[in-house]
Amino acid sequence: MSRSAYIPLPVRWALMATGIIGDAVISRVSRVLQLTSSVLLIGVLAVRPSTWRPTITDAVVRQCYFSGVQALRFVTILAVLVGLGLVTQVLYWSALAGQSEYAGLFVTLIFVRELAPLLAALILIGRSGTAIVAEIGSMRVSGSVELLESSGIDPILYLGVPRAIGGALSVAGLTVWMIVVTMLTGYLAAGALSATNLTAGQFMNQVLGALDGWAYLGVFIKTTLSGWVIGIICTLHGFECGTSALNVPRLLPRCFVECLLATFLISGAVTLVL
Repeated sequence: MSRSAYIPLPVRWALMATGIIGDAVISRVSRVLQLTSSVLLIGVLAVRPSTWRPTITDAVVRQCYFSGVQALRFVTILAVLVGLGLVTQVLYWSALAGQSEYAGLFVTLIFVRELAPLLAALILIGRSGTAIVAEIGSMRVSGSVELLESSGIDPILYLGVPRAIGGALSVAGLTVWMIVVTMLTGYLAAGALSATNLTAGQFMNQVLGALDGWAYLGVFIKTTLSGWVIGIICTLHGFECGTSALNVPRLLPRCFVECLLATFLISGAVTLVL
């Protein structure tokens, strides 16, 4: 080997590291572009009047029932626990410090604007996201997706749109329900323990007074966009299953991580902007 062809070992290590980093960056950028294009595509399909045939409408209703209505029991239990652990504590300590007039503001900033949308999105990921991946993955393995295509049915339209819309509506609805139950439970518990000197009307006026139009818009965007993106990510992972059922367990952890990252990114971005 000639001296000109010799590459020192440190240089080779540097080249290998650069290649590994470059491959990882290209893979992540490609994934983000794929997800972004899917979000836009399904958004275009969702607003197109011809999309809303009876089969699509029924699929959306079923998805809302599975992701939203069937999750109400768990969300209610969680909301009661959060109300006892968070709202009651805020009311108690604010009264103890002589700052009861700020109790509603604290609860709004901590729970209504940030924690409630995140918890609702996490419930969708854990409860419905994995089921979506397993369902569509099983359809890929059994050949049902190819059967839809051969019948002239667009799988993205039939499978992707209902799950995106169902996810968006479910997260929004669960967030509202969680806020109502949490506030009610926390205040009633604080009142029963004589931990607050606020009346129910005063507390609600504080909470509502801390929410302006931008806050309502922020909560709406966080919930609907998070649910929308979660539904699309889970659908894409189901399509990526291929023809082997062994791919489903492998895709579930990656799907969970991507949904989690997307949820936190959306929440952080909306908070910074609004």
